[in-house]
Order: sequence, then structure tokens, then C-alpha cells
Amino acid sequence: FASDIDRLDGGDFLVVGSASNTSQSDIGFGFAARLSSSGVLQSTFGTNGVTRIGEGPGFSRPAVIDAEVLTDGRILIAASGRDAELDQIIVLALLQANGALDTTFGTDGIAIVDIPVLIEDAQLLTDGRLVLSGYLPTSTDGTQADAALVAITSAGTLDTSFGTGGVARRDLGGDFNRFREMGLSSDGMIIVAGTADGTASEAVVARYTTSGSLDTAFGTDGIARISGTNTRGADVSVLSDERIVLVGTEDGTSVLVAQLTSTGTPDNSFAPNGKAVFPLGTGVFGISSAIYSDGDILAAGYTYTDGNQDESTAVALRVTSGPVAAEGAPEAESGFRLDVAGAHPATQVRVSLSLNEAAPVHIDLYDVRGRHTATVFDGTLPVGTRTFDSPAGLAPGTYIVRATSQGGQMDALPVVIIR
Repeated sequence: FASDIDRLDGGDFLVVGSASNTSQSDIGFGFAARLSSSGVLQSTFGTNGVTRIGEGPGFSRPAVIDAEVLTDGRILIAASGRDAELDQIIVLALLQANGALDTTFGTDGIAIVDIPVLIEDAQLLTDGRLVLSGYLPTSTDGTQADAALVAITSAGTLDTSFGTGGVARRDLGGDFNRFREMGLSSDGMIIVAGTADGTASEAVVARYTTSGSLDTAFGTDGIARISGTNTRGADVSVLSDERIVLVGTEDGTSVLVAQLTSTGTPDNSFAPNGKAVFPLGTGVFGISSAIYSDGDILAAGYTYTDGNQDESTAVALRVTSGPVAAEGAPEAESGFRLDVAGAHPATQVRVSLSLNEAAPVHIDLYDVRGRHTATVFDGTLPVGTRTFDSPAGLAPGTYIVRATSQGGQMDALPVVIIR
């Protein structure tokens, strides 16, 4: 079971996860593998490209969740494991760049943190500490839990200055609460996606300080909630201007993509109420995300085939960010300007684009859910201002027009057709 992948310096891939010895319910060992950019195991890493993390003194069943590559090339691996009594613990392993255990860390490269938090993600802070997200069961039958963050020092020990004794736990309002994927704001704040699950579920985004306290300037007392029908938060990205993108699911049948302002309010310039929903079918799971250089959002996961839990289909969606600039997206520059010339006639969009130098240009039209509606222009334009009409027959509603040039310039804006 692969759980995380990272791109290493030089283009190689690091893949970590777990494997079963006897059945899918019995984790036998964790692993880290290094592959070339062409997908070939690198024999100089571990043993023939793979390092196994098996059972050791005081722990068993290491289910590897995530890996963080340190600035010196070493690899810090976070796993959920079991102690001798089969109680839940956290297991950390530090590998050298060649895949060998770094024996200066913990005991022969392995550190055990005796906290019963089941972890979902790991995030390296700028000061070298590691924060783990997940949930802390509060009932013996496993039906109730608090969302939790755990802080680990660079030496692999619990950072007791974080939260309360090293753990920041939170009842988000459901019976089963959990934190999932994390990101960092530019000032080092911890942004985490989560879910309050009960009779109905609710997706949340929380912002924590590096000391493990909720940042009360964000959302309501540090938590922003995404309304809808049984919403669940899975992954989160922080954009260059501090806006936040959350991906998850709604009602178990749709992919949810929501955008928040830096203060935790819905970003209505992205979509109504700050969110877009994409129906896929019965059972949508495993949603993860990434941000393209032009600001578009990638959401990927899987869905059951015709409701059959024995068959699934991988899915990936590319969602336009609309008029907002996201991480890595170039700002519109002087001399590259998109303007609306009005709806002409009522079922068309008319736009003008001004250029200060000739360039290949794409002008595309998207609906409010981020679906590509039409290509307005694709070709090379001379210096000056040109006007373009979209295809006729557009339905009333809000659309996003976006122009991009081969040189990396971009401009986008919303338009509305009313009739």
C-alpha cells in the first residue's frame, strides 16, 4: 500500500508505504523505495532500491503514513504501530540519503512515541520539529474520537511544549473527529483539513500556531467550516497569497473543492459560497490534491464502480481557479490585459485582450464549476487590442474567461450572462 510520494533533488521519486505478510489486515512491514525519473529502482538505495522497516524492540505492524525529506537529504518516516500489548503508538524512522537507518536517531534509527494517536499526515516545521495529524480514540469501540495534532522534536521525542503535553486535541463537534492533510502558511502557521463526523458530517479547516493553539483570528475561534450535505475534508493547499484550497467529498458521491480567504471565510470569487461540487457516483474516497503552476487545482481519488465495493475506478479532476491567482500563477502584467466588452448578443461573451508584444495566446471560457466550456481563441496575436466573441448559445449564468500566453502571462475575470 503506497501512502506518500515525493520528488527528490535530481528528479528521483521517493515512495513510502506498507506491505502485508499474510492478509490485507495484517501489516508486516513499512518500506521506502527510491526510483529514477523513468521508474527504475535505484540499486544504491537500501537493498536493491528498497529499505524495509520491520518489527523491532517495543513495536510491531509499522504502517508507514508519510515521509519528509530533510534539507540534508535524510528521510524522516512517520508510521502508526503497535506496542507489545498491541496498543497504538507512533513509530519514527530516520534514513540516511542512501536508505540506511541513521543510528544517531532514537535507538538504532528508530524512535517510539507512546501516544495512542492514529496518524494521517506529517508536516515538517521550519524549526525542524515534525507535526503529525490524526485522531485520538475516546471510546473503546472505536466509534468516537477527537481530532489531534502531535509535535515531535528533531531528536524523535514528544515536544511537551506543544498543545497539552505534546498533543493538541479537539472535539470538532461530531462523534468521530479527525484531522487529515496539512500545509503551512507563509508565517509558519499549521493549516489542517479535517472532518467532524456524526449523524451528518462537516468539513473543517483549522489554523494552529506552532505552539499548538488554535489561531482565533481564523474562521470562528480558529476553525472554518464548509457547509453542505455531509461534507468531509481530505487535503489542503495554501496559496501564495494565503488563500486556502480544501478538497474532499460531499454526500459520499461528489468531489468537493472549496476555497477560503486568508481569514477563513468562503472565497466567493472562486465559486458561490466558496465551493464547487462535482458529482461522480456512489462512494468517492481517497481525495488528494495539488496546485498547478497556472493556479488550477488537481483533485484525485477513486470511486466505486456502479456502487460495487469490489470494483473501483481512479479519478482525477482539473478545476480552474477562476479569476484568482494561485501559488506559482503569474500576475497579469502591463500590456497583457483582459477586459469584458459585454455579452453580445445575450447568449455570447465578448472580451478584448491588449498586448504590448506579439505572442501565442489561449483564451478559454469556464463555467462556475470550473468545467471548460469553450476555447475562444488559440493562436498568435500581434501588438494591440483585439476583440473576441465566444460561441453562441451560452446558458444564463456566471462564467470565467482566462487568457494565458506562452510567455507565462495570465489574466482572468468573471462575466455574467443574464437574459
